[in-house]
Amino acid sequence: WIVGPWPLVEVVLQHVMKISLWLLPPEPILRILQSNIDAIASRTSLPTFVPHVTILGGIVCPAETETGSDQWADDLLAELRLALPCIEGIPCRFRHKSIGGGPIVVEEKGGSIKWNQSCISVMERNDRFRRAIELTHGAVGKVNEGMGGSLNSDVIQNGDEFDWLTALKPPICEPHYSHAYGSDRDLLYVKIGNDDDSPLLVQTPPDFVSQEAMLIWTYPPSVDGVFNWKEVARCKLVR
Repeated sequence: WIVGPWPLVEVVLQHVMKISLWLLPPEPILRILQSNIDAIASRTSLPTFVPHVTILGGIVCPAETETGSDQWADDLLAELRLALPCIEGIPCRFRHKSIGGGPIVVEEKGGSIKWNQSCISVMERNDRFRRAIELTHGAVGKVNEGMGGSLNSDVIQNGDEFDWLTALKPPICEPHYSHAYGSDRDLLYVKIGNDDDSPLLVQTPPDFVSQEAMLIWTYPPSVDGVFNWKEVARCKLVR
């Protein structure tokens, strides 16, 4: 018999890992929105996901191994838990149909549909949301610096001004809530029932104040990849 201990075999990552930070609605709004997302996903055979507004998405992890990526995520979470509570909650107010808003589909140049912006409600920009982006950039930069990497926070600044267009993902470049992920422009018209008079499932979410954020691995960045996305942990946005 050969007796251990066995040497630890480090698993080298075969792809770049990406992580995101999401704002979460409070209960009972979270439960209601989750039910709608699940219903749309069920009717369209698309993935379901936690209701959210993205603060910062697709953050590249500089680690090259699974153990390294887990440690990087833990370190980032610790920095976020120190930094974000000073915000004291983030108001999420959406553009409703009554003021020319409502759920929309976003097209890229050439007319193709952006899979993760194909069925969204746009949120109004505000200073607390902006501050959350800045603090998240700072936390990522601090953790990356400790690993010999970097995050260029200048990309969210235009001189002394905050640059919304580079801070948020194209093509919409606006804070937004996703009702579904997919490339079908008809996702906006999914109904609760099967008859013509049935109301639409996709409605502008109610306004809320988010007091919690979720750090989540968002790789692979594709519709099919959503099934593999994994929550890391949550952090408070209030003291």
